Amino acid sequence: MFPDEVEFEFIGTSEIEPAAIKAYKSVHGDTPCYGDICKIDWQHVPDFDLFTWSFPCQDISNAGKQGGLSKESGTRSSLAWEAIRAIKEKRPKYALMENVAALCQKKFSADFAQLRKELEELGYANFYQLMNAKDYSIPQNRLRVFMVSILRTEDNPNPTYNFPAPFPLTKCVEDYMEPAEEIGEEYFIDQKRVTEKVLSDILDQPNVRAEMEKLYHEEWSKASGN
Repeated sequence: MFPDEVEFEFIGTSEIEPAAIKAYKSVHGDTPCYGDICKIDWQHVPDFDLFTWSFPCQDISNAGKQGGLSKESGTRSSLAWEAIRAIKEKRPKYALMENVAALCQKKFSADFAQLRKELEELGYANFYQLMNAKDYSIPQNRLRVFMVSILRTEDNPNPTYNFPAPFPLTKCVEDYMEPAEEIGEEYFIDQKRVTEKVLSDILDQPNVRAEMEKLYHEEWSKASGN
């Protein structure tokens, strides 16, 4: 939420999922949505001062297949380069990125460095830091990387930025939860369905499936119809 004293004009979003668009508009009103970021003609989008961006984390997350985000990979995470295209064409004064902490790991450090390099070549000074939600009044252990990019100008050729210092957590999750007795049963998921979904997701991981085949080759082959 923005503080009441901050005045701003909202330009729009980029989203393709109908449910996500509906959810966003239910909170923020009938805001413009420009659809698929790969198909946006940025010359037809009004100028803006702040560009908040990210990209799908599935291909760099520890919980995903880690296909990476290199330009030619064609992965979902490679949509990061479409955000760079937007910044190149619109030249906002500021850009703010957030993604999973794995972006800073050695495996993806070269791609992250390339993102920063292209922004630097466009005239931006970049500042990034790993930050945990629990250090900023959110009762959740959620580590993420944030990057603030500031456009260099004649008046400000060497921008600086300091991330906010952590402060003590004073609330827990329970402080934000509704009493269980006030929540209808239709909002609860059956435990059996949860267990089946978790097991299904685990077995969908290629490395897990490979190990299972090694341990239970005969049984697995029969179950797979081989």
